[in-house]
Amino acid sequence: MAEIIGYIACILTTLSQIPQIYSIIKYKKVEGISLAYYFVLLVSILFWVVYGILIGDKFVTFCNIIVVIFILTIMFLINKYKNQTKNPQ
Repeated sequence: MAEIIGYIACILTTLSQIPQIYSIIKYKKVEGISLAYYFVLLVSILFWVVYGILIGDKFVTFCNIIVVIFILTIMFLINKYKNQTKNPQ
C-alpha cells in the first residue's frame, strides 16, 4: 500500500507542472511567477533524483528526472517572456 501511495505521489508531482507550462505557452505571460521558487524547487527535486538513485528506486528517479525537465522548461519560459511588453489596447 505504501508503494502505491508513493507511485501516485510521484505521478501527481510530475503532472502538476504541466498546467503551468501550458499557461505560459498559451498566454506568453510570466507575471507573478517566481523564478526563485522554481530554482529552489529544482534543487529539491535534484535531491530526490539523487535519493532515488541511492536507494535504487527507478520509479522515483524517473519521475523526478521528468519533473526536472519540466522545471527547466518553466525556467526557460520565464526567462524568455519576462521582458515581453504588454500589447497596447
